[in-house]
Amino acid sequence: MTTYPLGTYNLHSIERWNKAPAWNQKRAYARKLVLESIQIFIEEKGFNQTDGEEVASRFYQERQLPGIEGWIYDAEPGFSVAKIRRLRRLYREEGLPGLLVRYGKNKGKQRSIPPDIKIYLVACLKNTPGIRNSNIYNAVKKRFKPAPSRKSIDRFIDTWKAENPQLAMMIEDPRRWKNTMMAAFGDKSAGITHFCHTWEIDSTPADVITKDGKRCAIIGIIDVYSRRSIILIAPTSKSMAIAACLREAFISWGIPENIRMDNGKDYSSRHVQAITSALRINTPALPPYTPEAKPFIERLFRTYSIQLEELLPGYCGHSVADRQKIREQATWASKIMTPGTTFAIPLTMKEFQETTDKWIKIYETTPHRGLSGRTPSETAEQSPSHPPKIRDNRVLDILLAPLSEHRKVGKKGIAIDNEFFIAPELVEYIGKRIEARRDLRDAGTIYVFDALNGTYLCEAKADELEGQSLEDYHRAKRSQKIEMKEKTKALETLGISCPTPLQTILIDDHAHLPKKILPFQQEADNEAIREARKAVSDNKKESQIPPSEPAQVISFKSYLGDPTDNSWMTDEDLDKEFERAMEKSVK
Repeated sequence: MTTYPLGTYNLHSIERWNKAPAWNQKRAYARKLVLESIQIFIEEKGFNQTDGEEVASRFYQERQLPGIEGWIYDAEPGFSVAKIRRLRRLYREEGLPGLLVRYGKNKGKQRSIPPDIKIYLVACLKNTPGIRNSNIYNAVKKRFKPAPSRKSIDRFIDTWKAENPQLAMMIEDPRRWKNTMMAAFGDKSAGITHFCHTWEIDSTPADVITKDGKRCAIIGIIDVYSRRSIILIAPTSKSMAIAACLREAFISWGIPENIRMDNGKDYSSRHVQAITSALRINTPALPPYTPEAKPFIERLFRTYSIQLEELLPGYCGHSVADRQKIREQATWASKIMTPGTTFAIPLTMKEFQETTDKWIKIYETTPHRGLSGRTPSETAEQSPSHPPKIRDNRVLDILLAPLSEHRKVGKKGIAIDNEFFIAPELVEYIGKRIEARRDLRDAGTIYVFDALNGTYLCEAKADELEGQSLEDYHRAKRSQKIEMKEKTKALETLGISCPTPLQTILIDDHAHLPKKILPFQQEADNEAIREARKAVSDNKKESQIPPSEPAQVISFKSYLGDPTDNSWMTDEDLDKEFERAMEKSVK
């Protein structure tokens, strides 16, 4: 049995040492050696006590503390600063017995946080990301009796987050976890052996507000092999703008073998799909919400935003927090009103595109670390093979033209947008399905292809639209549609204040006229009516409450002499009254 020097201590400490098992005594002796080594380390390195304990704790955690053997690390797995100070105090007060592991101290008592409360705490973190520990503690106090202390809950949450850093970040901020902790092993450029083997294309909102107060869309294409890039500034990311960006890349570089694009409605439109299928370009399906599937275009947008957009006038920030900071700065009006203050006017869309083109030229002539120090232009020139190109731009325009739905040739021609396109060659195709492509330069021209095998049939014309560009035609149609909506809305507003036809019919045209005086009609009277009147009068006597005051008595004579009310007189009495009034007037 191994013996350890105890020194002179009280009998209670010696008795506790003698009762301790061998493994506990061995661990206490290991702790003593660690404390001695830490003190020697601090003195040799010249640290103060606080800094030395922190450095020694990290060295011990990495198993690099001088003078410590391997069995000591196995016996005592960790030494925090708090533990160093606690064990040093116990060793100073009780000696070697004070370094014994005091197991069994809480035997029979409830642990600080039972398993069911631990599960509840993790559930709170999951269901309410970012919840404060104080709110968790208040919920635990109401739900569990007895509840652990606030300090125990804080300690458990801190320990759980330290032991599960990925899970904790995934709960609190999934985007940050994806950007910082999600595995990104491998290389998306592996297997790409030559220029225009694979392109990546995507769209993103610009972080710059143009002069007209709009936030444009940025459409970008990058060649993965060489990192050559094209960026197009467009009002919105639609199939027409994507086709324009592809057209520039086709003319400058050639036809690629593969294009990686997302599943947005603008990229999955029939127009874009018709372009890729006509040019036999492979478009592998990418899972939704996975920007890491096309990392090169995402990195290009990030570089473009940092190196150019942040420097442009009208910059509005990359995030909501950035925009809030910009809003809190001085407004344009305050800058203009302050004498001597200079400010930059935002760019127009054309100026924005020109500035972007200049930046692209610098980008393509700058050495890239991912290209072993070569520039994108040099890498493209040194490619072992180059793609085919379409020399005639008009051929490319037809292939990139917007694809109308499959139409049937009618007896009046091909109906598109309420216009009929005709050609002599269409006579033999009446009743058959065709595929029409609109000419971008002439809205009155379409190119007709067979819907079954894609063969070219003819060119059809609509004289009413001839000479007008397709973009201008669509813009005019949109303006007309907006104008008609505004007029319809105005009519609806007008209709609210106007009566409906039914209300108009039921209006009484004579309601405004003075009411006519109806002739006196004597009450009907016969024996049956009199008997019925008796029954009614008897019921009224039973139901009516006697008046609290007697009714006012009107003198019959005074009422008789009132000429304005003669409804009680008969015709004979009226005649007599009239004659009497005439005699008085003569006298």
